[in-house]
Amino acid sequence: MMSFEKQQAEFDYLVRRAAELLDGPGRGLALDWALVNVIEQCGKLELRTGVDRQPPIHQVQSGRVGHELIIGCECYRLEHGGEVVRVVRVHNGFMSPLPGNLETPWVVAAADYRRFYRVVQRLSREMFRDKNVAPIMSATDQQRLFQNTIGFLEQGHEVLAHFGVPQKRGVLLYGSPGNGKTMACRWLMSECHRRGYLWKHVAMDHLAVAQERHTVQNLFRLSEPGIILFDDFDLGMRDRNTVGPSSLHSILLAALDGVEQKQGIIYLFTTNMQLKELDSAFLRRGRMDQVIHFQPPTAEQRRRLVLEFWHADILGALDVETVVTQTEGRSFAELDELKKLLVLQFLETDRWDWPRAWETFNASEQSPGPRRPIGFGNYRRQSLAPEWALDGGVDDIE
Repeated sequence: MMSFEKQQAEFDYLVRRAAELLDGPGRGLALDWALVNVIEQCGKLELRTGVDRQPPIHQVQSGRVGHELIIGCECYRLEHGGEVVRVVRVHNGFMSPLPGNLETPWVVAAADYRRFYRVVQRLSREMFRDKNVAPIMSATDQQRLFQNTIGFLEQGHEVLAHFGVPQKRGVLLYGSPGNGKTMACRWLMSECHRRGYLWKHVAMDHLAVAQERHTVQNLFRLSEPGIILFDDFDLGMRDRNTVGPSSLHSILLAALDGVEQKQGIIYLFTTNMQLKELDSAFLRRGRMDQVIHFQPPTAEQRRRLVLEFWHADILGALDVETVVTQTEGRSFAELDELKKLLVLQFLETDRWDWPRAWETFNASEQSPGPRRPIGFGNYRRQSLAPEWALDGGVDDIE
């Protein structure tokens, strides 16, 4: 592993090179993907240049975009409320890997650091406020999800602190793919940004890197109240009596129990597995306080998806009730695929043809063998989950 001194030296070099595009000395930053998205959507790309006075290097691609910057600098201009600030993103494929989000660092003029913070935070709140679309789920499930996440952050953790109870909460969203877990997480992310809470997304590859660097506990910490999403952590939650113990099981369980947190924090897990396939220790009371099952959408939920998310031109040409009836048992993701087929066929024939799209969709599912569940749903294991966790729907562990 590269020494800390070498990592620091390489990072300092990139900051100096990027600062040449700014007015005065630069200050390096690590931004999460949500803030990067804000800059890309709200900022104006002023220029693209190389590192150390060299031409930028692009990776030539066969796709429609044609190329991607892999070594060079991009300078963005951000404006809000009369304030203007410029920030530079550095791409350097030659550099040794740096920890966390510093692999592609951002640089702002040291004199503009506070201004950059104000502008990007305000733009973030506005952007996520505009995209705060509530998930399509039952009113009861949505209320339970809100109360055990945002509601806990707003009032619950203060009560727990008063009585000396740990100020953390575990929430598990489970069910087969395509039934709304991602939609619910996006809604919670928007609520966090809108209300000023932290949002942190941890994927399996982040955990692998943290294991190597012995920094796993940092993934489970926040400096202020907020939510940490552990997305698709199936490998770390599988039943150890079936697949055998692993270091990942121990890491997750120890981190959930051993984190000392002075602020309110939500651990939000998602999995495509069924509860009977999960490790009973992970589901233990005190680790998972709320379990929400995302089942295939009902007829009313499918109707809502079509009416709220399909274009008016499509709705004007189709019988919505026919779509709702024929898609019984289908997931939100499958409905999105059907919409895509409709649009692609419209580009070809200039007409909306639901029967043809439905036939094409069903034909694509045909195969010589039986259909297999997507993801981890094809595992068949003996149930070792606690009885309270096997009833389906929403399980309140209190």
